[in-house]
Amino acid sequence: MQALGFSPSAAVDAAAAAAAPTRESIRRAEQQLAELHAAEQRHVEAARLGAERRKSLAVEIDALQRGQAVPTETDLDAARTRRERAWAGIKAALGGGKGRGKRRGAAPPEQTTLPVDDAAPAALEAPLPNLAEYEGAVRAADDLADRLRREASRVSTLARLLADRDEAARDAAALEGQREELTRRCAEAEAAWAERWSGTGVAPPPVGEAMAWLARHARLGDTAVQLAAADAESRRLAAR
Repeated sequence: MQALGFSPSAAVDAAAAAAAPTRESIRRAEQQLAELHAAEQRHVEAARLGAERRKSLAVEIDALQRGQAVPTETDLDAARTRRERAWAGIKAALGGGKGRGKRRGAAPPEQTTLPVDDAAPAALEAPLPNLAEYEGAVRAADDLADRLRREASRVSTLARLLADRDEAARDAAALEGQREELTRRCAEAEAAWAERWSGTGVAPPPVGEAMAWLARHARLGDTAVQLAAADAESRRLAAR
């Protein structure tokens, strides 16, 4: 009786009459819990491997970018945007080509002064366009385009590593969502396991030991039947 969790002073018949769960319900519950715990272990392993992969990718990206950074298409797009912005500033300073140079045309980008004979007096007082900024933006864009061609292998490797890093980050986010779902399902299954044993009046046995508990409980029931029969026979004999 002590092995079953009952007080030594409890009556055998009361212990035997405890509402124990059926073997089939215990088998199903144990299988569910085992599957959930196995899923937790697989999740832990997947999270560990994911963390190692992200760390490895970070090391590779750092090694590839050490020294002169590897150019990317994004860098080239940004350089071209700066070039266009500088050119737009020049055109704005020259009035967009309108009202100037009716006989000779608009001043080319490399011209540093405006034609005096074609410019209005107010235009002569306007600030000159920043040609140095434009020329620097053109050189930067051209240099990046050249480097993208020269360093095609490094550029391709970096693009792959960055894509892998983004994929690893998405995997990590998905694993976090799965972890939360697994935690919730395990909590529900463990609560249901405890509820199955509420009618026995004892603490739920550990998963994997429930069948042995039921076997001992069944033997206790047989003992209770035998004791009841013996008690009845004793009473019958005493009544003679």
